[in-house]
Amino acid sequence: MKFSEPVPADPLELITPPKQGLWATVTEPWRHWFNLIHLYLVQLSNPWHVYGGFQDQDETLAVGDDTWTKITNAGGDLWQGLETIGFSLASDVITIENAGDYFGKVSLTFSALNGKDYQLRCRNTTQGVTAGYDIGATTTGENNFANVTLPLYLEDVAVNDTFEMQMKCTTDGTDPILRSAVFYIAYLHE
Repeated sequence: MKFSEPVPADPLELITPPKQGLWATVTEPWRHWFNLIHLYLVQLSNPWHVYGGFQDQDETLAVGDDTWTKITNAGGDLWQGLETIGFSLASDVITIENAGDYFGKVSLTFSALNGKDYQLRCRNTTQGVTAGYDIGATTTGENNFANVTLPLYLEDVAVNDTFEMQMKCTTDGTDPILRSAVFYIAYLHE
């Protein structure tokens, strides 16, 4: 097929391999159009994403009894964004600059008195909704580290929606000691 020839009435004829024979018998027109389609395949070379966290901390988070509390420090600079494309991070709040659905994970290490139950969640503070689920852990003493890993699915994010990580003690409001955390969030689709 030459490019000057008219396009058939059914464009699928151009991208559908012949019905007879094996794949090796694909005709020249099929190869031409397959290559043309392949050349115009769109790939994101640098999708929106953010990666960061904090480490080597000894930060006590003042929580109330069974009350969700923003995970931050007095300076509002606990969480650090090591790489941010399409996101901004200020005052321990992540702002997502583009609409869509996002996925990721956060892992938080902390300690507290023995037998205290804590929960962790990601909150869309712009829309006033929890992003996904919350998940928890029980501590085994101030000198032992507890870890919580929370898968993230941030759905129907609007332009400039803000998110923060929150924590609560469901036992009695005992303050946890924040030790380290790591997170990543990446764009999934519109």
